[in-house]
Amino acid sequence: MRSYLIVIIVLLTISLTLAEQNHDVPEEIIYGGIRLRCPKFSGAGACIEACDNCAADELCCGNGCGHVCTKGVPVL
Repeated sequence: MRSYLIVIIVLLTISLTLAEQNHDVPEEIIYGGIRLRCPKFSGAGACIEACDNCAADELCCGNGCGHVCTKGVPVL
């Protein structure tokens, strides 16, 4: 029983590490002459990585668990 718990913890750690390494996207973009950044998230979102086809005015933003395409907010 104890060995199963250790294996699960190791696999979870590896999974989270790989997800962080694959998230290589800019934190800000310029769209229409305006600098945009990811909005602040509140709470936890879906634990998915869904940033394969973001629109030009969207960024791949963290949602508290995973990353999703999100409309950027202007940087003031």
